[in-house]
Amino acid sequence: MSERGQTHCPFPAGSVVVVSGIMGAGKSTVAQLLAEKLPKAAHIRGDVFRRMIVSGRAEMVPGADAEALEQLQLRYRLAAQTADGYAEAGFTAIYQDIVLGADLERVAGWIRARPLFVVVLAPRAEVALDRAETRHKPSGYGDWSVEALDGMLRRTPRLGLWLDTSAQTPAETVREICRRADEAAVPRYLLRAMSIGEPRSVDLLPPGATVRVTLRKLIHRNVAYDAVAVTDDGNHVVVRGLWAETEPRDLGFVTFEAGDIFTEHYWRDRWYSIKEVRGRDGLKGWYCDVARPVVIRGPSVVSHDLDLDLWASADGRTILRLDEDEFLASGTPLTDPATASRAFAALDELERLARNRFADVLG
Repeated sequence: MSERGQTHCPFPAGSVVVVSGIMGAGKSTVAQLLAEKLPKAAHIRGDVFRRMIVSGRAEMVPGADAEALEQLQLRYRLAAQTADGYAEAGFTAIYQDIVLGADLERVAGWIRARPLFVVVLAPRAEVALDRAETRHKPSGYGDWSVEALDGMLRRTPRLGLWLDTSAQTPAETVREICRRADEAAVPRYLLRAMSIGEPRSVDLLPPGATVRVTLRKLIHRNVAYDAVAVTDDGNHVVVRGLWAETEPRDLGFVTFEAGDIFTEHYWRDRWYSIKEVRGRDGLKGWYCDVARPVVIRGPSVVSHDLDLDLWASADGRTILRLDEDEFLASGTPLTDPATASRAFAALDELERLARNRFADVLG
């Protein structure tokens, strides 16, 4: 059976999929493989529009002048129009380019085809550098360092599906994109806002800031407590605080008590959080919540907890899936099967990550 026949990829005819990332992220290869999965698809390479300029071309070097910026916007507009043209003709248009910062939302606002999907490939900078150095093709970004572009990427507003592809082959990345296509879809209310030029920004937590963490529960009462921001790269948010309750809580497999330090990891694009727990005698383990992607508004960190949890002991010997009965009792699998599917997928992913003591995501 062909690779196309093995994988269902739910990007319908008439839609546009934007694939972005820095040089070395694998955009071209992934976009081509993705197009090959679909029965009728076109691969639009944004750099083609740059290379079409025979004379008078102004490259996007650091500190580029107004002419270079205008040509970049022209490139994006022409690519958006081309993607729309293929979509109108009944193709799934896969448009790949380096689109960073405010340009990502600007380009999404220019594309008229619906539905619109955005996928951002975001491997670690050192991985992208290694990949970029093995290529031998001019990109027009030769004067930029991977580190500089990666910094721009991390400051880009979160839109669509962001994937850390550091440990993935292109084929694995394509399979994950197909599996998580619904996460790549840009909501219509955002598209309406972007089409009229309303900016959407990411609130970054400054290190050392006091924040209010709120865990909104499906069944149990909400929990709120203060913590201190450690880092925020635009996606991965880390805060740290003490055990929020006055009395110890014995869960059978671990006891949380006064003096325990919780280092909590949240993501704007993942359906879980991971909380490292340390007591007087060292690391106790990791308590993980399945939750919707975290919402940051000023000093407020809000996690919509889905009442599915996982515990992993410090020695790696105990991994427990928790509260699955409560999640079923909440009625979510019946009233919102899409959310339930994501929640169980997140719990499965946490269980897999726990086997390696979360080194794949926490380092």
